[in-house]
Amino acid sequence: MHPAPRPDEDDEVAPDPAMRPWSQPHEDRRLLASDRLRPLSARELDVVQQLVDGHSTDLGSKALYISRHTFRTHVKNILHKLDLHSSLELVSVAVECGMRPQRLSA
Repeated sequence: MHPAPRPDEDDEVAPDPAMRPWSQPHEDRRLLASDRLRPLSARELDVVQQLVDGHSTDLGSKALYISRHTFRTHVKNILHKLDLHSSLELVSVAVECGMRPQRLSA
């Protein structure tokens, strides 16, 4: 079996789309961005969702049936894991990754 011929430098080679995420369609970029939230646990994602929904510490903690202190600790740990500096920055990243506010039906 012969090795595949190597293209000359002058030959045009189709770029590998996986190597150029900035040239991908919007949906693919969002999938790549969602990897940013991968380190978070399911409970931490619940906390992020509360923040994306616009809930304060009080409302978010009540919705998740945890104390205010536990909610704030989750937020602090999430910020550390993602190397972020504020809840606002966290919400921005979450929305960029495809999270949307959940609406309750009346």
